[in-house]
This record gives sequence, C-alpha cells and structure tokens, in this order.
Amino acid sequence: MQNKLSGVVRFTQQAISDLDRRRRVRCRDAMILREHFYGSLYAAHSPLPDQDACQG
Repeated sequence: MQNKLSGVVRFTQQAISDLDRRRRVRCRDAMILREHFYGSLYAAHSPLPDQDACQG
C-alpha cells in the first residue's frame, strides 16, 4: 500500500510540474499546441480566454 501511495504522489508531482512548465510556454507556442490537440478548425473558432491574453 505504501508503495502504491508513493507512486501516486510522484505522478501528481510530475503532473503539477508539467502544468507549471506549460504555463510558462509562450503564448504563440500555446496556440500552436492547442491547434495540434484540437485541430486547426476548432482552434480557429474557439473563443478561449487565453486567446485574449495573446493580443497584448
């Protein structure tokens, strides 16, 4: 049980560090990633909040 729990903790810490890294990705790169994940058509027509952040 202890071993399984430490694996979950390690996985959670890795996920948090990945999120933190992603947050630092430049805006343009974030848009490219979003297009890659959702398809360019979806990305072009989805008014997501981070799109506004890219204007400045």
